[in-house]
Amino acid sequence: MENKNYLNTQPDSNDIWKELGGNYENAEQSINELVDNAISNILGNNTELKKVQITLEETNDVDQAIIISIEDSGLGIKDAGEALTLGKAGSDTVLNEHGFGLIQALSAANKENDAWEIFNRSPENKANHEIMHIKAPYVMGKQSYTMESESRWRGHEWGSTLLIVRCNFKLFENLIPAENAVRPSLRFDFHSVADRIYEDLGFTYASLLEDNKVEMNLVLRYFNGKTEEYKVTAVTPLWTKKDETENKKLHLKCTYGQIATLPDRVPFNNQTSSRYYKGNITSSGAEIRINGRVMEYNKFEEIYGKKNHPMYNSVLIQVDIVSDSREYLPATRTTKNGFRVGDEHLTNIYKWLRKTVVPTKKSIIKPIKISEIEKKKKLARLIQNGYDIEHGFTLNPAGEIAVREYPVFKQILKKECPRVDIFVDDQETKSIIEAKKETASVIDIYQLLMYCDGYCLDNDKMPDEAILVAKSFPEGLKRVVEYLNKKNIGSYPIIRCKYWDDYQENFDESIIEEKKLKMKVG
Repeated sequence: MENKNYLNTQPDSNDIWKELGGNYENAEQSINELVDNAISNILGNNTELKKVQITLEETNDVDQAIIISIEDSGLGIKDAGEALTLGKAGSDTVLNEHGFGLIQALSAANKENDAWEIFNRSPENKANHEIMHIKAPYVMGKQSYTMESESRWRGHEWGSTLLIVRCNFKLFENLIPAENAVRPSLRFDFHSVADRIYEDLGFTYASLLEDNKVEMNLVLRYFNGKTEEYKVTAVTPLWTKKDETENKKLHLKCTYGQIATLPDRVPFNNQTSSRYYKGNITSSGAEIRINGRVMEYNKFEEIYGKKNHPMYNSVLIQVDIVSDSREYLPATRTTKNGFRVGDEHLTNIYKWLRKTVVPTKKSIIKPIKISEIEKKKKLARLIQNGYDIEHGFTLNPAGEIAVREYPVFKQILKKECPRVDIFVDDQETKSIIEAKKETASVIDIYQLLMYCDGYCLDNDKMPDEAILVAKSFPEGLKRVVEYLNKKNIGSYPIIRCKYWDDYQENFDESIIEEKKLKMKVG
């Protein structure tokens, strides 16, 4: 009989803590992670007040430590044990993707694991006039906490979660690149690094701030007792020329064009900048956001396969991937300072950008737009060509079987008849096709049935097929189709929903390629 033994594989909490903290490069990343959690709680719970306050407190300590506080008006942490468990992704919004962020941010700021604490007031805590207090050290699997009187709450009356961590100044030193830090004229003190944080917050959360989805304040407390408070405003580009496009399949919106250089930085004025939208090689290219939160910027070679060049300095491409489902979003690194290389969603976004938004010298080639009429013409041509090939008419094409703008109700109306997008008669099957460029609606179903009635009036019989073609079909529409097909069985043809790509893979892209070819020939 085997004598089974066990090895001790329980990791040491302090070892894990130190390793996780090494994933962040500077204080901005730690602060952004903690702000992500605050915003996620607010938006995920749709609270009436949507406020986040970041406080930086200067100390007179030998190591020049800065105390960071983040307070939000959400509903508090629902499950503190889950929030402090590694790998447990939160459920408030997609900003809580990994389940590592909170611990990573705290450990980066406080490697000693001895100077951080969380005050939490959930609705249940408020009802019981108490708060949950969690503080260092972090212990895996068995984190201690205390329930205390609400009089011990250290935040504002509007606050629900308050996180405080003592951060070594060295993490703030990394905010300024080494080549700039050696300049004698460059100030490098509490006031200066606080302005860097202010500017970064305005850039990282620009879309959320512009759309008033969240209110954000930065408070500075100097060791001499002086206090300053600044409302965080968005850092946005100065467009000289811009256009917009979107891809609903990839859930993204894209703004692109040329920008002018933002004025040189004035402290705590986000209409100026020291590093963003400067019209130079380090601030141009593509900027990619998820629901308004920037994830990557200054991307060029990764997308276009060639190195960035000063000729593209004024070119800016802003992509915002908008979805509340992780299923449609590229996976980010655990530090949220970029996407995971090789992610399928990211690859598809890059492919789309290469085809749609093409930088040229000092400008961007406008994306080739496709009209609904062009799509219908292409569809009729595909149906006709498919019939000709199937029946061996490649050299001598058969008569027209796919007719566009086919009139119905001719017996009654004579003139100004409703016209079917495409009517197909291949001698065996009579098909009526209603085609929509983007998303189909329930009204389109009834329009299709009206065409069937008109055809029946003119020909004393119903068509064999009724087909609705679109790029997407809402779930509600699909349920209506299912209901009508059951209700109308025997009196109307079965309604079928087909995607453009069912007729030809990458339907839209094929039209774009054809138009590009014509442009070259022309």
